[in-house]
Amino acid sequence: MRRFLVILVLGLGLPGVAQALLDWHVVKVTDTGPQPSVIHVTAGFSPVVWQGSHGWRIVFADGSCRATVNDSHGCTFTIGAHPYRVLGLGKTGTVVASPLYRRVTLHATSGTLLTGTVDETVGSPPGQVTETVTLFAKAAGGAFAPIARQTVSGWAPLRFRFQVQPRRRTTYEAAVLTKSGYFGRTFSSRIAVG
Repeated sequence: MRRFLVILVLGLGLPGVAQALLDWHVVKVTDTGPQPSVIHVTAGFSPVVWQGSHGWRIVFADGSCRATVNDSHGCTFTIGAHPYRVLGLGKTGTVVASPLYRRVTLHATSGTLLTGTVDETVGSPPGQVTETVTLFAKAAGGAFAPIARQTVSGWAPLRFRFQVQPRRRTTYEAAVLTKSGYFGRTFSSRIAVG
């Protein structure tokens, strides 16, 4: 078991090994069209390749990928639906990319101290990340409004804390609002203090 673990850890540092560990998806292209015609992947993390007996070109309406059937490089996608056409065959398909995993937590450790974490899927090889956490508050009868921001950096999960002084019962929610091609906006569960 130890030898296997050492070999696995050493292998992660070799070029190409991290790419081999990605969540690859294969679309078979036959005379009847791509199978499956709609494929669901994780944005930025799940490469898609097309395989078949002909070298048809795969053309995306949004320009998100350039591929040929039997290319080995694959394409990754940003969040959303990406329709494509198989040139020479006249058939279509769609790649649907969902956001990468991100989770925000929020806890009241005392009546005035809120703590939480931002946990998210990071690239391969993993690196340090920086996120801005926004704290929202809503007093009884009011609407949620941003009251504080904090930038946190490091290795996931990132930790943050906010000092609050509610004058009456207040509901709080933390969020990472940055949207990219790979992450959507992410909110914590709401907690009431006071």
